[in-house]
Amino acid sequence: YLGRGWTFDDLEEATAISAEVHRSFFHQFISIGRNVLYPRYVRPPVSAGESASHMVEFSLAGFSGCVGSSDATHISIEKCSYRLRQNNLGGKSKLTTRTFNLTVNHRRRILSTTPGYPGRWNDKTLVLFDDFVRGIHEGSLMKDVSLRMKRNPEVFLVM
Repeated sequence: YLGRGWTFDDLEEATAISAEVHRSFFHQFISIGRNVLYPRYVRPPVSAGESASHMVEFSLAGFSGCVGSSDATHISIEKCSYRLRQNNLGGKSKLTTRTFNLTVNHRRRILSTTPGYPGRWNDKTLVLFDDFVRGIHEGSLMKDVSLRMKRNPEVFLVM
């Protein structure tokens, strides 16, 4: 349902399990994901010790101190009330969406995410509401980590 954008009716046809059973399971799964799995697996690093394992690939590339990459992602929503439609129209899509700002390490592990915001919001707006990115910027998170960029003499730009 989530990964392929199928409807519950599509799942019923593909699995021979009723759409109602899939719908009921989906709501239970989302609840467990939010209350159990998210707090267990999505934990942003707050110190140099916690962030060391996330910085390995960035350090090899010459970006010592970089912990992850942040970007916005849009998730389409099918049932949006008409009065909220304009706010939730995504920038590149004709569909109504909710947008989330995610920070991930180079191995695709989610380190932090914001709650969903209207699809019309861009990256510059979302980052203002991202506690993890703001915490790093303001110095309340990862105070003991410094970004050190080194020049690699083996890498050069050919024009």
